[in-house]
Amino acid sequence: MAWSRQHTNCISCGTEEWEHKGNGHCAKCYPLIKKKEVIEQWDKNNKASLVPVSPIDEQLIERLVQWGEIDKAKESLLRQIDARIYLYKMYNNPAQVDPISIEYLLERIASLTNNLSDTKLFHGAVTRYRENFSNEQRQIIYKDLAFILINRKLNLDIWRDII
Repeated sequence: MAWSRQHTNCISCGTEEWEHKGNGHCAKCYPLIKKKEVIEQWDKNNKASLVPVSPIDEQLIERLVQWGEIDKAKESLLRQIDARIYLYKMYNNPAQVDPISIEYLLERIASLTNNLSDTKLFHGAVTRYRENFSNEQRQIIYKDLAFILINRKLNLDIWRDII
């Protein structure tokens, strides 16, 4: 049985693992693609184009427009969506996993859990993953770490992303 009537896999991330949701996109990518389409239409000069999407509600949109920060919010959310879709691609086709990719995911998770330390907690993890693990084992570790990031909600941290 085909993944969908017209596609053998998701046109965004390449998966066959997650079910087809619509327009050639899987259940993970489809909501992001729809959200991205709405955000791309945002125009601070056209109030009707400022349709709220999670995590931004109508009240926050009004404040962002008032503060002159709607373009920064738009840029931040689009960047997060593109990064998420890229992460989906990597999750679904890890092939040869470079240990630096594992170190990057560990650092990214640490930064998202409010680790405000100036030192990199996982600096040097590359050596540990290169020497002690096979590519197959690194693929498993990479997918587990990526899955943590994949299941995060998009956020708009006003203090980090806007100001």
